[in-house]
Amino acid sequence: DLETAIKMFKKLEEHNLEPTLYSYGTLIKAYTEFDRVDDAFRVYEAMKARSMWPNLPVYNSLIVACLKVGDYKRAWGVFEHLRYTIAKPDEISFSLMIHACAKNGEVEKAMNLFDEMISNKLALSDVTFNSLIHACAVRPDYFDEGFRLLQLMEAHGFQPDFYTYNTLIYACARKKNLGLARDIFRDMLEKSMDPKKKGLLKIDPVTITNMMWAYSGYLYNVKTCSWKLAKKYESLAMDVLQSLKAQKQNNEQGTTSRILTNTEHKFDVNAGILKLIEAQERAAKATSELLETKTKTVPKETRDKMHMDLIDMLMPKEVPTAHNGVGSEASRIMRYYLDVLGGSVSKQLLNAYLSAMIGNGRFEEAWRVFLGDFEKYGIPKDGWTFQRMIRLCARTRDVPSAWRIWDEYKAWRAEVEQKLGTPGHEKLKRSQTMVYRSSSDSDVSSESETPELSGDDAAMNRASKDMLALAESLEFPGDNALPTIVAGGAVA
Repeated sequence: DLETAIKMFKKLEEHNLEPTLYSYGTLIKAYTEFDRVDDAFRVYEAMKARSMWPNLPVYNSLIVACLKVGDYKRAWGVFEHLRYTIAKPDEISFSLMIHACAKNGEVEKAMNLFDEMISNKLALSDVTFNSLIHACAVRPDYFDEGFRLLQLMEAHGFQPDFYTYNTLIYACARKKNLGLARDIFRDMLEKSMDPKKKGLLKIDPVTITNMMWAYSGYLYNVKTCSWKLAKKYESLAMDVLQSLKAQKQNNEQGTTSRILTNTEHKFDVNAGILKLIEAQERAAKATSELLETKTKTVPKETRDKMHMDLIDMLMPKEVPTAHNGVGSEASRIMRYYLDVLGGSVSKQLLNAYLSAMIGNGRFEEAWRVFLGDFEKYGIPKDGWTFQRMIRLCARTRDVPSAWRIWDEYKAWRAEVEQKLGTPGHEKLKRSQTMVYRSSSDSDVSSESETPELSGDDAAMNRASKDMLALAESLEFPGDNALPTIVAGGAVA
């Protein structure tokens, strides 16, 4: 309680009592908890003015205060002052600064600190290794080093936890290595079912978010559809919206047993959808049977086989090589997480899933997420969400839907800018935002796929290409749920 700490400290002064080192340290830590960095440093200066030299816990609290507000320069100043003027930093100090390096992608500096820890014979911890792996994860050129650190972590007797695994999956996503990401995730699934490791390993929103980014970036994004196929996509958004309304009226919750829509019939993908639904239902049934074995006397060999069968249903051992297979597996994992594990949903997760669906050509599912899931889970959309959906509209040449999303984006942006107090940052006018893009762009279909067009059709064709340029040019004020990573650094 910050207010109580301040009152107690003032009472010491009122009664002419000299505050102790512990009193100062407690007040600094209280200010740190509420991100009042300047106040924490004022107490620090007051200590020195009374010829009371701060100890290591005080310096570590000041470093934490700086890192919490993103003031890395000030954090480094405190650390260097500690290292060269006062005393030797401890393992906590080093771990904090390694975490700071990880946040800034400064892998080389983080490794130097790690070497210094070893030279000073400081105790290593799982937090230290997780922060180092985090630093390597954000730099694809240090991909192999991250897994070397994993081996070193285990050699020092530390078991990887869900922070470690989440970070490694993120590294795989950035490296476009879906095969290794799947192996790590399969390992997590196996170990998370072990009661002895229930607290150490768990499948959380960050795990699934990073897996969705792995599915999203594995293959090149699907190109803009042909003009002929675009005619079939022109009513896709409205079809999905009507389907969602019908499900709501029938008290449907969009579970794995949902009814096939007219859109699915129109695109002749009934067999694929049925296979996906059957796979999800088999996985759900297998999970229930596996969980029931906890209350029964079942041989370990039998239980292990049931466990492996479940994992194989979710993720076959062969890595999918086509968009349909990648998108289907991503959808299966998402449904398993929501329907079987009952996992929570974040903005980052929905945006990552949306990207995976769009990148692999599962446009109907993307519309379901955009039109249904954000509202269903009470998650607000952000600039990243609108950018992805405008990109979808460009690929399906659905210009009317793109303008509707554009209008929604403008309303969102105006609201954010009003909150930030920066209205008028950018004029949101169609005529000023549209920049024509060459038809030779890799995201745009070749001229041979597009028939000779004239009049309104030609204008619509050009507009669909403009949408890709528009999506890339959007700038987002404030915070957005961009692809991020949650690793086991020293500052949670």
